[in-house]
Amino acid sequence: ILMNKQIATLVSSVLLIVASAVSADSTNVRPTFNYVQASFLQHKLDGGCTQDGLSLAGSMVVDDQIFAEVSYSDVSGNGCGSEMLRLSAGLRSDYGTASRLFGTVSLINLDTGADSDTGLGLKAGVRTFVKRGIEVTGYIGHDSIDEFDQSYFGAGGVYWFGHSLSLQGDLTYTDNSDRGISVGIRYAY
Repeated sequence: ILMNKQIATLVSSVLLIVASAVSADSTNVRPTFNYVQASFLQHKLDGGCTQDGLSLAGSMVVDDQIFAEVSYSDVSGNGCGSEMLRLSAGLRSDYGTASRLFGTVSLINLDTGADSDTGLGLKAGVRTFVKRGIEVTGYIGHDSIDEFDQSYFGAGGVYWFGHSLSLQGDLTYTDNSDRGISVGIRYAY
């Protein structure tokens, strides 16, 4: 666990440095928190289970600093699977000329079929444009749902086709050696 926390700290530090460096060559546009998104997910769990499915998500700015998020995923696979609903409240802050730092607190419901539990999650990260139309993100987080306790870190990218439509991808790693990948489309409003 200590090694994963060190890796997460290193990844977060590198992303902040990158966000600072690209700010000088930015387009003076910051990532938007007003969007809806549909993605295909695949999780490879430590116990040998591979599960995949769909995720729907949305984010909406409430005021200059506060935003709300909701996401729902339904994944299944060889004897394992789950449904997860996440309701989040977040704070965002401008960083440099092309970046935003963010943090969320989430209420999470995890239903594995045999059991359904509710817990809390925390997440912090940075989103930045490295070039016009190319956004990168990095984050760390922790979810605590009954006996399910997991820290994670991830990175992703968004390629914007214009001001509204984009293709997104994301990789996530956990302290339980789980891995996740998602690919989807995002529409900003």
